[in-house]
Amino acid sequence: MANYRSPVVSALGQRLTQFSADFAAKQSVLKDKGNITLRVSDIYNTLQFNFNAYGPGFESLARNKRESRIVYLGFTYRFGNAGDTPRSKRKDEQPDDAGGRGCE
Repeated sequence: MANYRSPVVSALGQRLTQFSADFAAKQSVLKDKGNITLRVSDIYNTLQFNFNAYGPGFESLARNKRESRIVYLGFTYRFGNAGDTPRSKRKDEQPDDAGGRGCE
C-alpha cells in the first residue's frame, strides 16, 4: 500500500508533502486453519509530518518523523469448521418471512 498527500496551503501556513509505503504478506498454515501475517510500515522510511506556519512577524517550521519503522506480526486460528460449510437451520426453525422484523 502506498499513501501520498500533496502539499496543502491553509490560512496559517502550509502542510508539506507526505509519502509512505507499507508492505504486507499473509501465509496460510496448519492445513488452512491458521494464518501468519507480517506487515512493515513505512518501508522506505519516508513518512514525515512537516508544517510551515507563517504570518506577519513570525515563521515556524515543524518537522516530525518517526524514529523507526514498525513491524507487525500476527497469527489467527479458526476453530471448528465454521468457515467450511454454511450452518444448516434447526428443524424447528421457521423461515423468516417477516421482512426484517425482529422477534414478536
